[in-house]
Amino acid sequence: MKQQCYLLKIDQPCDQPWSSMNPNSTGKFCSRCSKTVVDFAHLTDPEIIQIIEQTPGRICGRLSQQQLNRIIESRSTSNKVSFYKILASLLLIGATHTLAAEQFTSPITIASNINEQDPDSPPEVKNPVTNDTPKTIKGIVMDSTSQEPLVGAIVLIKDSEMWVSTDINGKFKLTVPDHLLTDKINLTISYLGYKKSELAVNKDDLSDKEEISIQLTEETLLIGEVVIAKRQRWKFWKRW
Repeated sequence: MKQQCYLLKIDQPCDQPWSSMNPNSTGKFCSRCSKTVVDFAHLTDPEIIQIIEQTPGRICGRLSQQQLNRIIESRSTSNKVSFYKILASLLLIGATHTLAAEQFTSPITIASNINEQDPDSPPEVKNPVTNDTPKTIKGIVMDSTSQEPLVGAIVLIKDSEMWVSTDINGKFKLTVPDHLLTDKINLTISYLGYKKSELAVNKDDLSDKEEISIQLTEETLLIGEVVIAKRQRWKFWKRW
């Protein structure tokens, strides 16, 4: 089966307020034009394509600026999903090996200066002392208008590969490794359909107890009839 890709446009945006429409299973119902407006704003590319391919006729939708006027295809996103699955598996294996190593590592250090005058005396033991106290950033990511938690938002240490996603309550916990500890730790917070945000956290403010609140603002969303251009994948380089 040949891979299809799509490009979405809204040539004539509708001025009907989203808040005035009645919710239904796929979005909201617009009483002015008696149509369902599909809410694409927080859907992934494969989810958008699935709706497009399963919906006959014209589609009225609500989309963000990032979802419009760009080529989308299910395969590229599927590769990303596969990549993240592989990454998660590698992280799990690494964590398992680390845990196994910790289980077989003695928590004490035996001193080498055994009392030679009394061979029967027990060796001196010392508890290891370390200054590598974890530096943790804890917080919650919310919608700036509704104050509802955003599940699955990505919190990333800027210019690094250290990131976490928020849980079902919109909360996250990110441990900053020593090599990324600077006077200010710059975070990038992103969520599909929302404007990306950046936040600087002072090193001295890092704590296991303190929790920061991050509010994201929705991107400008357009409502209207969705113009769908469709082509085979190998023709994507041609001008639409």
